[in-house]
Amino acid sequence: MGWGPGERRRLWRGRVAPPIQARVAVAAVPPERCYTPED
Repeated sequence: MGWGPGERRRLWRGRVAPPIQARVAVAAVPPERCYTPED
């Protein structure tokens, strides 16, 4: 799974949409992953 800038943007977009989905994404993906650079 490539957690690059594109993926982060998708996450932010999801946040703008339904808040529930954003919460699920945040809960499924720890903050550490968001801070880590492209793996």
